[in-house]
Amino acid sequence: MARKSTPLLLFWLVAIFFLVPTPPGAAQPGNMVVYWDFEPSGNSPGTQIAWDTGAAEWAADHVNQLLRLPEELPVYIVDDPEPDAYYDPMDRSIVMTSGLFEMFWDMAQSAGGDTELLVFDSILFTAFHEVGHALIDIYLLPATGREEDVADQISSWIILTTVGETEAEGIEVLLNSAYFFLTEVGKNPSLEELAFWDTHPHDHQRYYNMVCWCDGYDRGLTEQVLGQPISAILPEEREVFCEEEYALLDDALYTLLGDYLIE
Repeated sequence: MARKSTPLLLFWLVAIFFLVPTPPGAAQPGNMVVYWDFEPSGNSPGTQIAWDTGAAEWAADHVNQLLRLPEELPVYIVDDPEPDAYYDPMDRSIVMTSGLFEMFWDMAQSAGGDTELLVFDSILFTAFHEVGHALIDIYLLPATGREEDVADQISSWIILTTVGETEAEGIEVLLNSAYFFLTEVGKNPSLEELAFWDTHPHDHQRYYNMVCWCDGYDRGLTEQVLGQPISAILPEEREVFCEEEYALLDDALYTLLGDYLIE
């Protein structure tokens, strides 16, 4: 008689397995995976750098070593001249366009430095920024301010605390990424034409935010990477708050993401 109840018991065990949520700290299947829908032709230098260096793939591998994702997070790289990158909450995927890589190339050319490195670092920041949007959606993270600001903070935090063999390398990556927004400042329209209603902070703000977070993380290393005092870039009115600002950012993100970090 007892054996006849086994199928019913199995039914309830299976039901409980699927109904009970997995604890945040438990191992969960899921990887960030990059899919190209085309192969660069060679006449798009920024896209060719992204392809040859595997910048997006590097970012994905880094996220997979850093965070427990409950499901696959696909990154689709599409051949579209419009510079764009976004997280799509409908199918939980990230899209990056070839036009974005070409915009990074143009920026790197105007900078006159290591073009490949500037493009690579800008792709990293953008990928981690979109991961920030994904984490807010997937893990239902609370955000009381603009989500774009939080995504910038998550990307900067990942770079400063986990990228590079030394702390100075992480700072260099973030400062290289910040330089993109500085170059965009020169392309901005007049004050009257700026979109103050936009959900994104203006390029000026993003640049100074990222420099400030580097400063708050480690002023000495930041000045070493910059090759000049932080006061040459940040006004004192902002500079005095950077250490506290980064400490609050760091504490908040560890609190929100700590259960999902891979030890």
